[in-house]
Amino acid sequence: MGYIEGWKSLIFHTDEELKKRKDNEDISKPLFFALVIAFVLSTIYTFGSFGQMIASLGMNQAVFYFAYAAFTYAGFFLSYYLIHLVAKWLGGKGRYVAMVTLTAEFLLPLSIAMLVIFIPCIGKTIGIILGFATLYVFWIVYKFLRIRHGLSKERSIAALFGGALICAVIWLTILGAVAYQYIYLFLESGGVPPTITATQDGYHLYSPLHGGYSFDYPLGWKRLDIESNNTAVKIMIGIMQNELISTDMIINNRTNQSVSVIFYPRDSTQVIDCSTESIQMAVRSKNADMSTATASPAKINNMEGCLIKGMQLKETKARLDLFMTGNCTPTHFLVVMSDNYTTMAGIIESVRCGSEAEK
Repeated sequence: MGYIEGWKSLIFHTDEELKKRKDNEDISKPLFFALVIAFVLSTIYTFGSFGQMIASLGMNQAVFYFAYAAFTYAGFFLSYYLIHLVAKWLGGKGRYVAMVTLTAEFLLPLSIAMLVIFIPCIGKTIGIILGFATLYVFWIVYKFLRIRHGLSKERSIAALFGGALICAVIWLTILGAVAYQYIYLFLESGGVPPTITATQDGYHLYSPLHGGYSFDYPLGWKRLDIESNNTAVKIMIGIMQNELISTDMIINNRTNQSVSVIFYPRDSTQVIDCSTESIQMAVRSKNADMSTATASPAKINNMEGCLIKGMQLKETKARLDLFMTGNCTPTHFLVVMSDNYTTMAGIIESVRCGSEAEK
């Protein structure tokens, strides 16, 4: 019987297929099938919509791709081995290799078919349907426990869910430990949401970060954050937060003009001046063309710093103005940049830091 015929029989005639199959100790087939499944699923999660969240957390996609594949590969064999151990403890007589061979054969074509998720419009819908179809593997494992292990209904269910529960606890513990550093950095560097209140002329923002800071912005503008529907914004803010940089981006709803209030971590010995090194530190972008810009010392709101006017972005050709100072917080540089100098200057005038920040 060919692979396709055996796969169809496993779905539509599960009992008969399990009864007629012989135990096979050749592990090479499930090892290969599970490897393909692992890399297919890693491709879907790394380069699909989930990959946008990966990027927003500042994680290296290549590292995540191979790490996810490795976790999936190991998890496949571990999960079924735990089910096998529980089944043996309950008196089962089946073979572990036979179980992983059956499940790998069933999941392989479904996982490959899930690559349709990358097809525009219909891909996600079909992918979701196929994802639900993979749940049929639980029925196959249950039947395997009943027929090949010779367990009762109750013991088969206990073995299936007992092994799955133990596996879930193990992997959640491991993934939690790995994710902790990203969650910690997120909370330390921007995950604490600011308090925004309405004023007569616009809005007042207060953040407890970096000893506390506050500023005002006008009506018709709104703050974008990590919950924004704008993927580019989420990625940018997420990466910055993961580098201990916090940012408040204020957008004009009508004109799409923006003002970014950014806090970069600094060494206590670093100073702000209008040198090329200081400007590069503030901009931190290879996309910025400084040849058309002018830089001069400036004092705004009693904060001494450097004002850069006319900086041009190479790709979009947008022209930005930028003010940077080290006189706001002892741990971070304050950098405010915008394509609307008037609004930017107004925000800088309202900035208060530390004990002067207005809640």
